[in-house]
Amino acid sequence: MLPRGEIKANARRALSANYWPMVGYLFLGGIIAACIMVIGFIGLYADEVVQIMTTGNFWPDGVYVTMYVISVIGIFFYVLVGAGIQYFSYKVYRGDRPQLGDVFSSFKNGNFGRVFGGILLMSIKIFLWSLLLYIPGIVKTYEYMMVPYLLIDRPDLSIKECFKMSRVMTDGYKGDLFVMVLSFIGWMILAEFTGGLLHIFYTGPYIKLSFAGAYDYLKRVRMSYGDQLLRGQQGYYNNGGQYQQPQQGYYNNGGQYQQPQQGYNNNGGQYQQPQQNTSPGNDMFVDE
Repeated sequence: MLPRGEIKANARRALSANYWPMVGYLFLGGIIAACIMVIGFIGLYADEVVQIMTTGNFWPDGVYVTMYVISVIGIFFYVLVGAGIQYFSYKVYRGDRPQLGDVFSSFKNGNFGRVFGGILLMSIKIFLWSLLLYIPGIVKTYEYMMVPYLLIDRPDLSIKECFKMSRVMTDGYKGDLFVMVLSFIGWMILAEFTGGLLHIFYTGPYIKLSFAGAYDYLKRVRMSYGDQLLRGQQGYYNNGGQYQQPQQGYYNNGGQYQQPQQGYNNNGGQYQQPQQNTSPGNDMFVDE
């Protein structure tokens, strides 16, 4: 069972210890992402007005193309910043020093295409599952809840493996995650009565830290098992916590793959040096 009370208490402590960086960075990241779309559409609208006044055409040439391009850029940036905010919240939850650069971690090391592609695929999958009486879409929403964190936190995993890992991590915990969402409904309703100010200055950061805490917990209790499923089934072995593929000709010696020494023989999967037979008149080596 997910320790929701402990996670939410840790989230409140993390928020209290890093209140202004947490509130300020999240607000700044959201504002920047939203402004890109708003500014784009303002520019688009102004250009349209000018062309209407000069040409009389309501839909001037190029307006559709421009609108789509601006929309795609805005959505692209918004998605990447959103994933970065989740990762930033995770780092704050686990006690790291808040850094503005973490909000934009999706753009680092050329990872932006992978992050955007993974979240886009997640949205498409949830939408398609939602077409089946909506309930399957809800289930998949919680099954894929860890994907945005994994896309940044585990760059060694492919997009497909991030989905598999999230499925393993949330297996048996989707109901707990659903209950965690329900536990914040009161805060969400209260935030509406404040015109969204409570969401900016408390509820939003508190919720993001709490779900980052859920990821932190599931990472500690489920991720190693997920690695075993992802790597172990492909012929990899665990070498000090890192899954590696054995080299050709190596053998399994207590979980570690080693190269047999020259002259050793295979004794039930273990390579051993043949012992010398001390019987009189027989100087042959025998395999025990």
